[in-house]
Amino acid sequence: METTTRSEFEGIFEPTPSRPVMSKPPRMKASKEFVHEVAAMLGVTHSEDATEAADWIADKMERFGARTARPVFDMHGNGPQCSWCGAIWPLCGDAHLSEELNDEEGEDV
Repeated sequence: METTTRSEFEGIFEPTPSRPVMSKPPRMKASKEFVHEVAAMLGVTHSEDATEAADWIADKMERFGARTARPVFDMHGNGPQCSWCGAIWPLCGDAHLSEELNDEEGEDV
């Protein structure tokens, strides 16, 4: 019987609500599991404080990764795909958060 090991990052975000295609991604929210992990690590006993801290961490992680997002093609010519999330570029909206592209195009970040 084969067991699967869960990634430490799997399931830390709440599912995001639907939004218009190509719009700026919504702020990320932490899952209940991640809120409990943050509360334990910080020694926070008040659930609202733990939720606020976990949501801030989750959103900061997402924005950190998306800041280097750019359109890429795989070795088979498929694409363009977002280098951060793998969705079709720019439908995912990470182009709005990418400092790489916004610096090149002269847009505000």
